[in-house]
Amino acid sequence: MSSISSVIHQATSCLCDSRGSMHLQQLQQHLQERCRLSDGDFIYIIQGCPQRFLLVPEGNSYTVVGRTSLRLCRTYSRGDRCEGSCQQLHLCKFYVFGNCRFGKGRKLCKLSHDVHSAHNFALLRECTLHELKDNELFLLLLQNDPQLLPETQMLLGSVKQLRQTRLRKSVCTSSGTAAGSNWEVYDGTTWSDLENMEEIEQDYCKPASTRSSDYQQVDFVTMTLESMPVRRLSTVSSVMKPPHYSLTTQWLWYYKGDQGDWVEYGQLDEKQLSTSATSQTLEEAFLSGKKAEVEVIKGRRVYVVSFKGTIISPLLSHLDQPL
Repeated sequence: MSSISSVIHQATSCLCDSRGSMHLQQLQQHLQERCRLSDGDFIYIIQGCPQRFLLVPEGNSYTVVGRTSLRLCRTYSRGDRCEGSCQQLHLCKFYVFGNCRFGKGRKLCKLSHDVHSAHNFALLRECTLHELKDNELFLLLLQNDPQLLPETQMLLGSVKQLRQTRLRKSVCTSSGTAAGSNWEVYDGTTWSDLENMEEIEQDYCKPASTRSSDYQQVDFVTMTLESMPVRRLSTVSSVMKPPHYSLTTQWLWYYKGDQGDWVEYGQLDEKQLSTSATSQTLEEAFLSGKKAEVEVIKGRRVYVVSFKGTIISPLLSHLDQPL
């Protein structure tokens, strides 16, 4: 087997080449072709490096998402002098985006475009990211650094649960963008990252959960931790971008079935019935601001999903009544 550091580098490179995430089996196949890796060694490395690889449940398997704790220095990005031994990268964020208007013409950018400066290279080497290509490193940063999230949406209130209704909106973890979300708490002065935000995000993705399960219990209804406000930073909704746009969040809409379970719109319930509206239909209507109501047909019933006031109201109350 190749050295562990070499395998980690190869795995990270594969993930970056695949827009930041891959199905577990797909990643395993790629690595075994390159590194002569046994099944046991592969699982050992992926599970043993949580600082680099996030395993997101997807059906009976997992999606592997690339991770890094490296961030761009906010002080440096503001153009201020960074004092002391800074453990964050000194780079122009627009250079990371690939759209800095300086550096290509006569006028030079005031911020560094040098990924391998003495300061940056020492941090990259410490995090074993120094062998990545620039575009691979940039994708990893874009996927993990909250200040680089494109068109960041701050959710100060809960959109997951619309209060006193039977409709819930949750986020899809299988899109590979769950790592593109960030949870912060406000202590009265500043917003700071919550610990174990991946676990909080996984709880948030479950439509039945109203709070996180770890010791930092975030209330998803009031979006608070104890009495402190909590916000979730997220990439733009996937319905607002073309399919090839990878850095988006896919939102799923659920309703509560007769048996008390949450069923995604457009999917089959326990009676093998589905709704005419899908998650995408509701998300598009929710974001449009023009269509306050969506007609939903399920079996012999017609419902109206309204984003104002009462969320679900049946228009026909009898199952045996034809439409």
